[in-house]
Amino acid sequence: MLGPSFYWGSFNDETGFDDGDNGHLILGGQRPRFSLAGFPKQNWPRPGQPQPIKQLNFPRYITTPQQGGGVFVAQRPARILRSSTVGGSRALVLVAPDYPTGGFNGGHVLVVWNWHGHGYFISLHYDGSRTGASYTQRARVAAALAIARSARVR
Repeated sequence: MLGPSFYWGSFNDETGFDDGDNGHLILGGQRPRFSLAGFPKQNWPRPGQPQPIKQLNFPRYITTPQQGGGVFVAQRPARILRSSTVGGSRALVLVAPDYPTGGFNGGHVLVVWNWHGHGYFISLHYDGSRTGASYTQRARVAAALAIARSARVR
């Protein structure tokens, strides 16, 4: 039996560019398909659905019990913003909670889709530039979808 299989590459726009936008982009995938179940405003993945491979660092629900009762919420899952398509396949657009509760992908817009039985994703963080310009969620979603749709999976 084969163990988890995944890959991801992370790219930063700040270093090496005089006018970089402090952007951060992660491209990746996993051997199993991603769950595409759910509706806008729901947490992703939905209860009872397959979880993404932990090594991909997708935001997930992590709590720590507190002395005297209650729990400390260390991380929260992404929420579904809307559905879309990538390469003719159904996709979900997700929004991760801000860092630190969104974990490594805190504040990112994520696009997840499946192609030929495998799961693929884009995770984009462009919330502001060094010049003070800010990028709306709508602009970040459009950028993430444009990047996802430009991928040529072979």
